[in-house]
Amino acid sequence: MGLPCWLQRWLRHQITHYEQLHDGQQTLLAELGLTTSEVERFHAWPGRRRPTADGLAVARAYAARHGHLAVSQPLVVE
Repeated sequence: MGLPCWLQRWLRHQITHYEQLHDGQQTLLAELGLTTSEVERFHAWPGRRRPTADGLAVARAYAARHGHLAVSQPLVVE
């Protein structure tokens, strides 16, 4: 059974803003298993290297050009 969506969003926010958290907050997350090495591993995944806002901007540009977001195959945009 997975985590509730709200908790997934909260954890993702903690990970993406990890360096801005106070030491005490990082310690509490480490007690939950979210250590500095786990955060580094998260950011090392290829799909995590670009901010979500970049993906949304690409999607908007694609939709403006094609009038839809229904792509028939995987699409890579440089």
